[in-house]
Amino acid sequence: MRKNIPSIRLVLALFSWILPLTAFLSIWLPVLHHYHVKRSIIGNEIVEVSRNRPSDSVFQELNRVNFWINLASKNDAQTVIIAEQVLKGRIEIPGYPKVKFHMPFNSGDLQTSSSEWRLLFAGFALPDVLLHGYKLSLRDDFLNAAKDFILAWAEYESKSWLPTGLLWNDHAISNRMVVISKFWSYYRNHSDFDLETARVIFQIVDRGRKLLAKPSHFTFATNHGIMQNLALWHISIAFPFLPNIEYYRNLAFERMNEQMSFYISEEGVVLENSAGYHKKGLELLDISFRYLTLLNKPIPYDWKSKYNKAKDFYLQLRRPDGSLPVFGDTRRKEDPPNLLYTNIPQFKKDKSSLDFRENILKKSFTLFPLSGYSVWWDQLKDGPSKNRLSQTMVIWSNFPDHGHKHADEMSVLLWAYGQTWWTNSGYLPYGTQEREEAISWSGSNAPHLAGEHQKIKRVTRLLYAGNSADLAAIDLERNVQNNYKIRRQVINLFPNIWITIDHSTGNKRPVNTIWTAADDVNLQEGNRPGSFIFGPRDNRTLKLHKYILGSKGIRVYQNNSNLNNNAGLESKKVTGAASIIIEQPAMESWTAVIWLIKNAQLGYAELSRQPVIKKWNGSENWQLLIPLPIDSIIVSREKERIILSSIEKDTKLQELKLKKYTEDAGRQKHIHLSFERARHKYKKPDFSKSRRLKASYYLMGLFLFQLAASFFVKKAEQNYYYFFKMLSCLFWAGLIIFMHNFYF
Repeated sequence: MRKNIPSIRLVLALFSWILPLTAFLSIWLPVLHHYHVKRSIIGNEIVEVSRNRPSDSVFQELNRVNFWINLASKNDAQTVIIAEQVLKGRIEIPGYPKVKFHMPFNSGDLQTSSSEWRLLFAGFALPDVLLHGYKLSLRDDFLNAAKDFILAWAEYESKSWLPTGLLWNDHAISNRMVVISKFWSYYRNHSDFDLETARVIFQIVDRGRKLLAKPSHFTFATNHGIMQNLALWHISIAFPFLPNIEYYRNLAFERMNEQMSFYISEEGVVLENSAGYHKKGLELLDISFRYLTLLNKPIPYDWKSKYNKAKDFYLQLRRPDGSLPVFGDTRRKEDPPNLLYTNIPQFKKDKSSLDFRENILKKSFTLFPLSGYSVWWDQLKDGPSKNRLSQTMVIWSNFPDHGHKHADEMSVLLWAYGQTWWTNSGYLPYGTQEREEAISWSGSNAPHLAGEHQKIKRVTRLLYAGNSADLAAIDLERNVQNNYKIRRQVINLFPNIWITIDHSTGNKRPVNTIWTAADDVNLQEGNRPGSFIFGPRDNRTLKLHKYILGSKGIRVYQNNSNLNNNAGLESKKVTGAASIIIEQPAMESWTAVIWLIKNAQLGYAELSRQPVIKKWNGSENWQLLIPLPIDSIIVSREKERIILSSIEKDTKLQELKLKKYTEDAGRQKHIHLSFERARHKYKKPDFSKSRRLKASYYLMGLFLFQLAASFFVKKAEQNYYYFFKMLSCLFWAGLIIFMHNFYF
């Protein structure tokens, strides 16, 4: 037995060094493996045959594609001016910070302080502008500058082991592939064509497609994953002779098919909790259908069905002035009056099938119970004129893992008579100080507990809904932990009276509601208690009168600087907006809010006296008196009925029977299970550089401590030295297990 002791001591001595080294390598080797791709051999024959195929007509179509990043102006002359700025290493574009950079590419530009420009640099926005300028002017200095930028990038990328900035960000890689193919379409038959440059281009594309294809790089949950698949198809069309091209083409189809089961609902709603991202999803589906046609692959029937419904939902969202309801990460910008849609039955192989269509609304009341939205339009019979139309939107969608989720369930958005009235905060850039506030409850008019965190687990259900020619109503309930419940009923008396009834139970904390107007609306107090008057700054005749009633303990006050970024990304600034803040106890408290719009063309003026809740016996049994100048009316809720009555005429004016809804558990479960399968399949490790650097510093400190302790133990007590070594080995083994099961 004693003969074995030296060998045991030798093993312990070796492992006391090997295990710390293993712990350190286990931090960084997975990261290196994550970003490492094997380089393919691109032969000259592949380059030469690619100079003629695909055809120029196909490239003309591919060059129209833009996944997201595009700095070119709609004005051709302005685009050339922007390209000239890029040649000088500076750029000034409305809506973006001024920035200076190096030409050709320098890696230091990837670490710019501007979060927007970090993505723009990595996504090849600069060479893209140069290529736009080349197409318009045929100036070789633009094309050569784009080439020099790309070659400098390729040299840096080939020597990089770990990413700088957004070097290998999935979004950036996808966009780079589009820009690279555009460059190739111009360069492949240019008089300055160089074979070695072409081989570098193909190597960039090969590396990009391999990173896009890696499961650990696939951002399955959002539009980023859709763009990754589209980029693989784009490469397959633009570079059809790359090795194993069929594998990447089929992989993109397989992943896209998985995403379509949860990316867009059966109702045709993109489930990214945002009007802007629904529009983006519709655009990406357009591109995907065109790619499949160019690849001679059939479009699955369920994709077509969801796409057609997605067009209908977008028509419900888009207003005559081109704006969208601002919820989730939505920016306010106007679309053209006609929209670019894919005409699926008329696909042709070498001709674009993306055609402009007129935006025509057909439905006045649409409900999307599974997706969590309802959109109401009034005065459609008068045509698309923005001067009379109104759009009311109620939101209770909650797919938090699908991206861009704000705390906004049960919020109400109103656009009427050409003016946005009630709105949510919308998109604020990631990394800005105000973003956390924008995505929280204070960024919407949804009722919520004071101090309630935006990520708290909650469920909102559609209870009742109904509509008629003159009336629309919806009833929602939100359940939160600790048995807290709040119901909101929204009622629209066409054409210009709206009512919200909020009722909360089960919690002793105060309930807050923040009604925020658009940033171009002024606010002043009305003549009666709890009344306010809103008016657009550029229209003195158009007014919204708001009346607030509530149970005991209600507090109402105004704030003229509530967070509102209604101008979105285009302004790059956060603006203050007029808002009304309502606070009240939660235990059996209720609030009734009435708002009425008047202008010179409407018969209604402000109310003749204070509105009154005549009866309150809970959410399904109440009466509200609204004293209109001509005739006072009573709006009543009796279980599943909304009743309008005239006091002067002592008659029932209208009765609306509400439909009761139950949870659609089957379809909801299908979306959830599909998403969870993809989450498990495409699990992304935490490759945060800061966390791994922190762990590395701790390991280094622990190792130095071990060396010092080992030295003193050996000096003090030789008999315990190898026992200490054994404990050290066990400690390092346990530490490795802990790091990779709990820390990373």
